[in-house]
Amino acid sequence: MKICEHFEQRELRSGDSFRSFATVKTYRGYIRKWIKPRWGSLCLDEIKAVEVEAWLRRLSLARSSLAKIRSILSILFNHACRYELFDRNPMRFVRQGAKRRRAPDVLTAAEIKELVDHLPFVNALLSFWRHQPA
Repeated sequence: MKICEHFEQRELRSGDSFRSFATVKTYRGYIRKWIKPRWGSLCLDEIKAVEVEAWLRRLSLARSSLAKIRSILSILFNHACRYELFDRNPMRFVRQGAKRRRAPDVLTAAEIKELVDHLPFVNALLSFWRHQPA
């Protein structure tokens, strides 16, 4: 049995996990879409930190998504260590930051007001709310 299946059977069972439904769904999604296709057929000792790092750099994903993939890989290796299926976690050597590449554009209060003023439905809704009894 490969580590992904082992982890899913023991840690991500429906109703039997200390993780939230959203976390389980997220882990399953990342494992299915990204981790299994690239690493699922390999034995744990064949997965090298340098190769994982290079692979992550080739993916066209947001840094936060890349960090999530790296984090889940680390969780998989920790799981393998906990069950004595492997003796180390090479993901601790994978360098992957989660910081944004650039600062997000933030609207000023004046820009938000101008935007709202040009949305008739929002204006009508706000007007309706203002005239409701408290």
